Amino acid sequence: MHKLREQLQLLTKASNPLGKFLEAIHNDIDSMTRELETWRSEARNQALAAAEAQRQTEESVQTVQVQLQSIEDAIGDQILKTNRLQQAILANDRAIEGMIRMVVGPEVVLS
Repeated sequence: MHKLREQLQLLTKASNPLGKFLEAIHNDIDSMTRELETWRSEARNQALAAAEAQRQTEESVQTVQVQLQSIEDAIGDQILKTNRLQQAILANDRAIEGMIRMVVGPEVVLS
């Protein structure tokens, strides 16, 4: 009986650190699980923030593209007006030159 008691005490002494170790592992696993959930939550929050930033950027770009298209259209209209005005000026120059030739005579060279 005495020998059995000594062996039980030895077993208890040996198993006590093992029990503490298993408890520590369990606590570590719980802690790691909480940390993992924290990081997953942070990842979700960052993904939502990135999606919102992307949406705002696309909205801003779309507004700027509409403005750009409007400006490009206005530039095209202005170029057409300028070309028409140049054509009118050239036609008027030719008409004036023709009138001067009628008044002065065809032999005069106009520059």
